[in-house]
Amino acid sequence: MLFDDIEVLLVLSKAKSLSQAANQLYMSRPGLSQKITNIEKQFGTSLINRTSTGISLTQAGKVAVKFAQNMADMERVMASQIAAIDEHFPANVTVGMSFADGVTLLPRLVAQYVKEQPDARVHLDAGYEP
Repeated sequence: MLFDDIEVLLVLSKAKSLSQAANQLYMSRPGLSQKITNIEKQFGTSLINRTSTGISLTQAGKVAVKFAQNMADMERVMASQIAAIDEHFPANVTVGMSFADGVTLLPRLVAQYVKEQPDARVHLDAGYEP
């Protein structure tokens, strides 16, 4: 499935009619109908019910929209991770907490961080300050 197919499914899930969906997608109505037909051919089943009063999703359409939403979410995560590659973050992290919390929580937090970031170097300074 292509990224624009995902957008079509998401818009169809909220639209009341093909004309409304076509307007939101900046497509002609016949162009949208052809796009829907191609998506339905890909899955081998009808995804929307077309009636004189509007459109609704079939059971297969509801499943396809759920997956489309998950894929759109994953696309946003991918885009943010790619964008973060060129950003520079400070190498030092300062964590402040009470001694009791530090003894209880910090070892697990540091262990989890090192597990997720195996190249990271961790240096802990502990001290008593009023």
